[in-house]
Amino acid sequence: MSKQGEHEITYREESDWNLHDEFFQFTRGCFVIDEKEQLSKRHVRFNMDELAQEAAKAVDAKYCIKVEKCADGMFNKAYIFTHDNDKQVIGKVPNPNAGIPHYTTASEVATLDFVRYANPFFSHSCHCYLFFFFFFLLP
Repeated sequence: MSKQGEHEITYREESDWNLHDEFFQFTRGCFVIDEKEQLSKRHVRFNMDELAQEAAKAVDAKYCIKVEKCADGMFNKAYIFTHDNDKQVIGKVPNPNAGIPHYTTASEVATLDFVRYANPFFSHSCHCYLFFFFFFLLP
């Protein structure tokens, strides 16, 4: 079920995830000053179908059956992808206001790798693909 600030859309193999504008917009709240400008800094358009396919490949699934948008952050958007093999992946995409996508993503991936190296109890694995990354939810 959808909670405030989250959007869940379930489809089958032939879904077109790009038809859902709420995946690309800032939906967490509003701004008191320069709202139009602030919203444009947090609007990012990308190919959600391709992102869902890459997430499926990362967990050896055929296709994505559900995409949930997590509550918006100020600098990125996060999604939970559920696949036909019941595996889930979290994908994060930086907003335009976060800085140069390559560097912000590389920085987050490096931080996750360090935490995983320094803490043997942290078991999430991270996979980086250009300007976005995934990490797996383990059972």
